[in-house]
Amino acid sequence: MISARMDRRITIEADTGTRNEYGEVVQDWTELATVWAAVKQQSAREVFESAGQVSEVEAAFTIRYRSDVDSGCRVLFDGRYFDVTGVREVGRKGGLEIMAKAQT
Repeated sequence: MISARMDRRITIEADTGTRNEYGEVVQDWTELATVWAAVKQQSAREVFESAGQVSEVEAAFTIRYRSDVDSGCRVLFDGRYFDVTGVREVGRKGGLEIMAKAQT
């Protein structure tokens, strides 16, 4: 893993749902870590729906290995939130590739 390519800062957050006074589960995000990452845009497309134009952006973030990142997390990068759609180990715990889709 070449750390020189990890030149972007991302924040990884985990969903730590809490219950409100009515017993309903409320989505609540807790910061796991802010790490260096290599960012690669996978695809960007625009979809036209009846309500208007929707933009979809997919990206891959490569970071050093962590055991606490899964598909229940989200990534904050460049002022935009990305929902994690998949996590793949790179090498033997050498790193993680996080596939994510931008929130609209």
